[in-house]
Amino acid sequence: MLKPTKKYLIICTLRLGDILLSTPIAHSIRQHDPHAQIDYLVLKGNEGILEGNSIINNVITSPHRTSLFNRIKEYFFLWNKYDVALSPVSSDRARWYCFISAKKSYGFYNEHTSKLSKHLLTDSILFDDLNTHTVIHGQKLLSFLTISPSNTVVPPFKELDLSKFNIHTPYFVIHPYPKFNYKMWDKAKWIELIKYIKQKSVEVILTGSSDKNELEYCHDIQQATGSLNLAGKLSLGEVGALIKKANCYIGPDTGITHIAAATGTKTVALFGPTNPVKWGPWPIGNFSGNPWVLKNNPLINNIIIVQGENGCVPCNKEGCENNLLSFSDCILNISVDHIKNLII
Repeated sequence: MLKPTKKYLIICTLRLGDILLSTPIAHSIRQHDPHAQIDYLVLKGNEGILEGNSIINNVITSPHRTSLFNRIKEYFFLWNKYDVALSPVSSDRARWYCFISAKKSYGFYNEHTSKLSKHLLTDSILFDDLNTHTVIHGQKLLSFLTISPSNTVVPPFKELDLSKFNIHTPYFVIHPYPKFNYKMWDKAKWIELIKYIKQKSVEVILTGSSDKNELEYCHDIQQATGSLNLAGKLSLGEVGALIKKANCYIGPDTGITHIAAATGTKTVALFGPTNPVKWGPWPIGNFSGNPWVLKNNPLINNIIIVQGENGCVPCNKEGCENNLLSFSDCILNISVDHIKNLII
């Protein structure tokens, strides 16, 4: 077995979508150096987004909270273990892990980042949270390594036997439940849309996590529509495999929608207050700059972004009351007929 030419650690201590949209960094390094060791460090519980990713050698999980003894033990395990550490997220935690784990480290800082935290990195770039897509933004770190960006998002994947669930093509995958209320569409509208799809002799499969509220939400839709409910039954890699074979995927602004986009399947993404310039699903085969504008985006490759008609869109707030419990009128006002006209 060949000894790795260099050891890289990519540190992404945020959510699933952040991790997935950082995979072009790993893909670019692998293209540049096929024999490199490329590891990831993510928060425990988020490692599933990297399931089946053959570009990555190892995934290290870090508990969000743990005892001082275990944290120090973790630091010793990582100490100076890598040649290069990269963090596409701007946080003190990520910069600290960069500092302890590698001889050279590169990442981002915000205007409010302390000088001490910024100096934990060998070099850094000011974080742009508005005008640069996350895929392009993360790959800016490659400029420190003279590596060309590939712009290729790598979705999780694990083989799935469709016959196990008696699934036959054609079928659509719908992921109706986002993590936050401000990204939520109306349950009654999901039911109306699914009934319409099934009238066209197309099966509908629901996906979701094992979260109690999400399971109940998907169960209600299943009961009303007779769709196949796989919420809580699949790993993220299996969800990726399911979507890859689907005729279409429909979902809100969530990590699963980013997975769908990366599989190449036609993806209809329902967006509310979120800025698509920064967070729009990355179109398959997009190798040129920012794909999205703030509003009224056209179909790009396999992606359709559907936004509300409200004049405030996108406000970039967490709902109309600007808190995680509030809802967004813009996404709630998206009509079922609008979606129907896009899919069949």
